[in-house]
Amino acid sequence: MNVDALRSQLRGELLTPDSAGYDTARRLWNGMLNRRPAAIARCANADDVAAAVRFAVREGLYPAVRAGGHNGLSCDNTLAYSLVTADGAQVAVSAEEHSDLFWALKGGSGNFGVVTSITYRLHPVSTVISGMILHPLARGREVLRFYRDFVMAGLPDELIVYAGAITSPEGVPMIAIVPAYSGGNLDEGERLLAPLRAFGPPVADLIARMPYVAMQQMLDAAVPYGLRSYWKSNFMRALPDAAIDTFVHFAEACTSPRTLMLLEHAHGAVARVLPNETAFPARGHAFDLVLLSLWDDANDDARQVAWTRAFYDAMQPWSAAMVYVNALGEDDGGRVRE
Repeated sequence: MNVDALRSQLRGELLTPDSAGYDTARRLWNGMLNRRPAAIARCANADDVAAAVRFAVREGLYPAVRAGGHNGLSCDNTLAYSLVTADGAQVAVSAEEHSDLFWALKGGSGNFGVVTSITYRLHPVSTVISGMILHPLARGREVLRFYRDFVMAGLPDELIVYAGAITSPEGVPMIAIVPAYSGGNLDEGERLLAPLRAFGPPVADLIARMPYVAMQQMLDAAVPYGLRSYWKSNFMRALPDAAIDTFVHFAEACTSPRTLMLLEHAHGAVARVLPNETAFPARGHAFDLVLLSLWDDANDDARQVAWTRAFYDAMQPWSAAMVYVNALGEDDGGRVRE
C-alpha cells in the first residue's frame, strides 16, 4: 500500500505507525479496543475525506470513520448534510436533494457515507435547571416507582428527567434522578421540580441553575477516555413494578463502581414525529434502558461482560425489541434492523 500517494493529496496530516503522533491519534474512548490501523488520515476538509475514501476503494480497504460523537435526537433538527459517498463523490443532501438519503441519515447511523458537515435548526437555550437528586440504593424500588409515575403523569416539553443507578465517589450505591428544565421561565421550572426534589427526602439535592453547556458536560468526568467498557441497551415497552424490581436487583449486585445503569425518559417533541418520518422509529416508547459497564482491569473483562449480559437478558420481558443505533455494542451488529 503506497500511503505516500494519499499523503500528497491531503491538506491534513497522514499518520503511519512510525509517526510521532500515531499512538495518541489511534487511542479510542473504549479501552477494550486497541486498533492499529495502517494509516490515519486527519482530514482537514471534505476534499481530504473524498481523497481518503477513493484511496481506500482503490486499495480494497474498508476504512473506519472516527465520528465527532453523538447527541441524542439532534437528527430531528437537521436540515441538510454534506456527504462523501462510498465512491468518493461529494453530494449535498436535504429534503429537496437526495431525499431518500436525507431520510436515512436522520437516525440511521452509519454506512451511508462520511458526513462532513451538518446544517442544524437551532433553538435558543441559555440557563437551564439541572443536576442530580441522590437517594440510597436501598430505597431504589420506591424511588424509581415515584420517578416512573412522575414522568408518566405528563411533563411539559421543556422538562426531561432521567434516572439511574450509580456509585458515589465515596463508594456508596445510589439512585440518581437527573432532571433538565430548558424553558424560558426558570421559576416555573423550579415549581415543576419541587415534588421531585421533596420526595424521600433525598440524601443530596444538587439541582441548580446552570449554563446549558455545563449541563451537557455534567457527566463527562464519570466516563473518561481509556476505561474498559461494554454496554447493552434497548427501548422498554413498559416499566412495571416487576421491571423496576429487576433493575434494582441487578444494581445491588453491580460488579464495578464505575458502571452506569440508566433509564432515559423521552416525550414531547420526540414522540410527535411519526415513526416512518425518519430512520429513527422508536417514537412511542417512553423509556430507554442503557447499561454502560465501565472498569479498569483487563483481567476483569469476562466478569463485567457476563454481568451486563445477564442484566440485559433479565430485562427482556419488557423490551420493545428496538434499539438506539448509537447504543449498539461490538457484538450487536445483528440488531441494526431493530
